[in-house]
Amino acid sequence: MPEEVTGVCSICGLIGTEAKCPNDGSKLVDTAWVDSALEEKDIGVLIGGRYEVIGDVAIGGTSRIYQTYDRATEREVAVKMVSVDPQIVGDSGRDNFLHHARTVARLTSVHTVTVHDIGDDTATPFVVLELIKGRNTDDLMRLLRKKHRKLPAECAAELAAGVLRSLAEAHEAGLVHANIKPAHVVLARTGFGELTVKLLGFGGARSGGMVETPAYMAPEQIQRNPLDGRADLYSLGVLLYACLAGKLPFSDRNPAAVKSKHLTDDPEPLGLHGDMAQAIARFVHRLMAKDRGARPRTALDALVTLQAIAGRRLHAVPHLASLDDELDDTFNEHLVDSSGKPSDFLDAKTNIYGISPIAVVGPAHQDDNGNG
Repeated sequence: MPEEVTGVCSICGLIGTEAKCPNDGSKLVDTAWVDSALEEKDIGVLIGGRYEVIGDVAIGGTSRIYQTYDRATEREVAVKMVSVDPQIVGDSGRDNFLHHARTVARLTSVHTVTVHDIGDDTATPFVVLELIKGRNTDDLMRLLRKKHRKLPAECAAELAAGVLRSLAEAHEAGLVHANIKPAHVVLARTGFGELTVKLLGFGGARSGGMVETPAYMAPEQIQRNPLDGRADLYSLGVLLYACLAGKLPFSDRNPAAVKSKHLTDDPEPLGLHGDMAQAIARFVHRLMAKDRGARPRTALDALVTLQAIAGRRLHAVPHLASLDDELDDTFNEHLVDSSGKPSDFLDAKTNIYGISPIAVVGPAHQDDNGNG
């Protein structure tokens, strides 16, 4: 069993098992969903007359994600539902939920989570997503910290390329993600075991809106100015900086102080060694320019620049795949300590939708190795 989740960091969005966030030292905020594990009575419930609940994936904010079996296609999928009283969400909340779901459903990039179906004829609307197997970047960074390591520049380039491909299509469709952070960037395994980078969390995307994850917010987002795709590029720059440096560029226990630093402070130089690594560092700092006019014009422009630095198209992710395999071995070794108790490694295999993983119920949750 994974260790019980303590809470979420209100500054960087990290979901963890520690008392304090390892990124900024702030106390993790206890949340109502920590003890909201699926009950046995919910197993087998049909959603939309078609999707049979076989387990829980995650719950947080205003939504809950179930692991389900699609009786029509005979495959497992994830169903995301509004988890609060529909009367509280209201018609506008329902319409916003469905609008963004339909927009994301039109995206076809392999680097964007796939929307299979939308249910809008029930009291509680829902979205059917591909069921992803993998770990998010929060978990990747956590495991690297345990080994006193940072993400290599080659891996950072491969990670960024996948996110940029997803963003390029989304921005062309008029969709600004507005909440790029490690929990929304996933290293996903395909049915053939191949690794790919996927971007999640478009359900909260909006044009010109505010999504509060202060550690990754662009200056114009903090100032509540209209947003375009360059705000996502800034947030991606912060994410890459954190991966490469092993720490956030701006941190403080006070969210307002973090926002102020985004507006006025310059990040410390990354101090990477080697021609390619130094070029990656310059690329990251350009993404994080205070003036969005100094950032790449589009996600596609940023991708072209990154490919030129790497000297390849960055479709394959051999360096990330090798690192992920290595960390898988570390993860499996530390699921329990010498006394047989769960270790402080969060179960990365269920923490893949950017919100809290919760306790598993029944044999349907076991993986190929019989781990629950």
